[in-house]
Amino acid sequence: MKTLRLTVTAALSCLLVSQLIFDPNIKSVVAQQNSSCQEAIRSSEIRLMGDRPQDAIRPPEGTIILVDNRQNLNLNRRIIDISQNYRGYPPDKFLMVYFSMSGSRGADIMNSPRMMQEISRNIISNCSNFGAVHLGIWNTDDFRVYGMVDGQVTLFRCGDEITSSDERRDWGLQGCY
Repeated sequence: MKTLRLTVTAALSCLLVSQLIFDPNIKSVVAQQNSSCQEAIRSSEIRLMGDRPQDAIRPPEGTIILVDNRQNLNLNRRIIDISQNYRGYPPDKFLMVYFSMSGSRGADIMNSPRMMQEISRNIISNCSNFGAVHLGIWNTDDFRVYGMVDGQVTLFRCGDEITSSDERRDWGLQGCY
């Protein structure tokens, strides 16, 4: 797995780091996503940041850093292969956008199920190969997964039990902590 890492050391009240971690098998699929998909992900990042304009720095390989000194949010975005964590997912929806947050705004976002569902619906409906969106507080068990279940974008239900020998959850379930 190729990992892009960018370390920024600055005294900023807010720093958004979008990090793409690519499995070689999904890199080409991500690159082929249409402009409406790219815009859906970008607008979701802006909404998570509080709908305020940010300065964007675009280093190589699609890593994006957005800086906004007025919000207290660190945001990391990754794209992962759903098959690593789930079985029974829709076959054409094999990617997940994974947002990890820290800072006081992250807690506000986690207390807004409507916002999280709207962001998830926007990404999943505009990105043909994306089946789920994970939103969570970095380094905690506080997270929500929204995904395409029976043709609707919905919050995955609590399901700690892993029913298969390969340690993957059934599609539509998330860990309960």
